[in-house]
Amino acid sequence: MLRDNLVDDTTLRSYGIADEPVRGQWGLATLTTMPVTGYEVVDLGRIAGDATPRAAQLVTVELPGRGPLRIANTHLTYRLLSPVQLLRLVRRLDADDIPTVIVGDLNMPGPFTGLAAGYAQAVSGRTFPAHRPLLQLDHILASRQVARCGGEVLPPAGSDHLPVRARLRLR
Repeated sequence: MLRDNLVDDTTLRSYGIADEPVRGQWGLATLTTMPVTGYEVVDLGRIAGDATPRAAQLVTVELPGRGPLRIANTHLTYRLLSPVQLLRLVRRLDADDIPTVIVGDLNMPGPFTGLAAGYAQAVSGRTFPAHRPLLQLDHILASRQVARCGGEVLPPAGSDHLPVRARLRLR
């Protein structure tokens, strides 16, 4: 029912997510209890046939006594060119040497995430469609500075995709 509570002038532009003047139907959000020390939105481009411009939300949090961790939250195109957007994202992330986790609906099967050089899957399992999962489209990819300590696909939570969860730690 969140949709019913949206303010009429809420747009992607008003949130600084994209330069779109119309109201959106979905968005990205990163929820954390850790102090946020950095925030950026990276444009990943629009793919022909996909009406939605795609972006990644880069949120850097400070882990007490451990240092920074960057979370790259995204929802890549459902068109066949989602690997192109993943490569654009990784190229941007490589510009900084910050421990990073890429999370979200990458809209590609697990083997294609290998294109994200320097990142490894933290969760393996079928996530789509939620009512009868056939393939993994939802991923958590950890950079080399982030150790993977376990991950799992969770039960349905009201989406057409199953949620994923991983335990991670900084190396």
